[in-house]
Amino acid sequence: MRISIVIGLAGAALLGACQQAKDEAESAEIMPTEAAAAGIAQPQPGQYRMVTKITDLAIPGMPPEMAAQAKGMFSATGQTVEYCLTPEDAAKGFEEMTRRSAEGNCTYERFRAQDGRLDAAMTCKTGQGMVTKSEVAGTFTPTGSELTMKSEASAPDMPGETMKMSGSISTQRIGDCK
Repeated sequence: MRISIVIGLAGAALLGACQQAKDEAESAEIMPTEAAAAGIAQPQPGQYRMVTKITDLAIPGMPPEMAAQAKGMFSATGQTVEYCLTPEDAAKGFEEMTRRSAEGNCTYERFRAQDGRLDAAMTCKTGQGMVTKSEVAGTFTPTGSELTMKSEASAPDMPGETMKMSGSISTQRIGDCK
C-alpha cells in the first residue's frame, strides 16, 4: 500500500473536508440542536482555521515503519485548513460546526454541548463507501474549540479490517469570512 493512499484514507476518516462543496453540506441531515433552543453560546460566524493532528494510527497490514511515516506527516505540524462559518451555519450551533469537520453524510448517535464542554459520537459515510465511527470530546467557546477524536474506519477495499486513529482538532476564529 503506497503512503499516499494511506494518507488519503487517514485524511478522509479523521480530518475530513471542511471546505466540502456547498451542496454536499446542504444535503447532510441537519436538525436544530437542543443547545440552540436552550440558549447555550453559539459559535460566531466568520473565517476559522482548523488544525488537525493524528496522535495514533493503526492500519491493518501496514508495516510499522510506514505507519510511523504516515503518522509523522500529520503529527509534527498537523494539517491546517480554513473555512467560512456562515451566519446560517453558526445559528445551527456546534453540532453543525462539528458535522462540517467530517467528510460525507454524518449522523449523530450522541451530541451534548453544555457549559463549554462537548461530547459526541457520530457515524459518517463517504461516497467511497468508507464508514467512520467517531467519538469526539473537548471544550468550546464562541470563537474556537479544542477537541480530541477517536475514530474507527472500514472500507470496501479493506473487508473485515478496521483502521483506528486518534487525534486532536483545534479551531480558532481568525476574522470575517473571505
